[in-house]
Amino acid sequence: MERFLGTAEHYFWLHDQVLPIHFALTARISGNFSLDQLRRSLTQVQLQHPLLRVRIAVSETGHPKFVEQIAPIPLRLAVRSDEHCWQREVEIELTRSFDWTTAPLFRVVLLQSETVSELIVTCHHAIADGMSVAYLIRDIVQGLESESSSTRKLSEVPPIDQLIPGQESATAPQATSSREYSTIVSSRPRPHVRTALLSAKLTEQVCDRARQEKTSVHSAISAAFLLAMARQREVVLKCKSPINVRSQLTPSPGETMGLYISYGITHHDLKPDSSLWETARSLKAQLAEIMSSSQVFAVIYQAQTQLASLPAAEAVCFALQQPPNCDLIVTNLGRLPFEAQFGSLQLEAIYGPAVLNGMEHERLVGVATLGDRLSLTVTQPSTTSETEASASLEEALALLNQAVLAPWRESRPLFVV
Repeated sequence: MERFLGTAEHYFWLHDQVLPIHFALTARISGNFSLDQLRRSLTQVQLQHPLLRVRIAVSETGHPKFVEQIAPIPLRLAVRSDEHCWQREVEIELTRSFDWTTAPLFRVVLLQSETVSELIVTCHHAIADGMSVAYLIRDIVQGLESESSSTRKLSEVPPIDQLIPGQESATAPQATSSREYSTIVSSRPRPHVRTALLSAKLTEQVCDRARQEKTSVHSAISAAFLLAMARQREVVLKCKSPINVRSQLTPSPGETMGLYISYGITHHDLKPDSSLWETARSLKAQLAEIMSSSQVFAVIYQAQTQLASLPAAEAVCFALQQPPNCDLIVTNLGRLPFEAQFGSLQLEAIYGPAVLNGMEHERLVGVATLGDRLSLTVTQPSTTSETEASASLEEALALLNQAVLAPWRESRPLFVV
């Protein structure tokens, strides 16, 4: 395949040249498989998904484009010394970006014991969003159990620009002056990654209580982290929620690897004693307004204009950081739409996305629900202390647990028939 990068892909490509913005998802797998099985499965999924076979090149007009290049998938083996050492490997993966001139733009780390393994998949953000990698992990685990040579190959899917209703006739980039782009692999200090896996009972309680409070699980989790940040003072906070827009595109890209997200930013005037459920309802209402209008694609339209002149990567990143456009990012993959059992192998959990945008004091929460258990992955920069990194997750979990188990208020009916 060969095509120009779309707007979102172009933005993430520029961002990564200044501040690494690649991301990782981690799968915990119970059962035994060999290294040869994994290599064979990785080869199968690379044949299946076109964007797993590309590098990025710059055309004569200065515009970036995907160019197909078949190359081995980087696979690193790490020692599985305990149940949590994979978190340290995710931290290491987030320190170093990709050489975008060389395929493929994803890599894999395996930590393995006789009965349990962790598989970390890290992607350049220009080729994938969180749901893409969740589907990719499913395909990899499925391939561990199957030696079928008839791999289901997916066709090339256009960028999001050409799938937005009314935008199908987007024109190709016009000739302009060429620009030099950085090919240096950028790096950052090692961040902090903290995770939690809710029990099946607590996951069910959160879902039920959110429904009864007329809000969503995403809003409840976001509210818990916002209130944890506001426990000591009155503060106005902004929360960014990446939005999976696959169902709103025509045609829908389905399960193809790609970048098919937008985002909404909600505003919250908080006090230490603010109600979690009131905050959650406000967040849900603000996101619903964005989703029900053309605002959901407004960021794409705005970026189209900004990128038309081929700005320098440094200029794009500087503009996005001044002022910080959010205080918290909660990226929720929702309830993953696939089974967890694959023959003798079982997906016990998927953690992530783990990612940082490069903003000062940022906090990013990745949420994924597989089967009957919900996972949380909190990523924070190196400027956060070890104690603060752990406390942010613990405080949010305590607030969420307290709100879920709190007695019903008698002043208003909360049960929905």
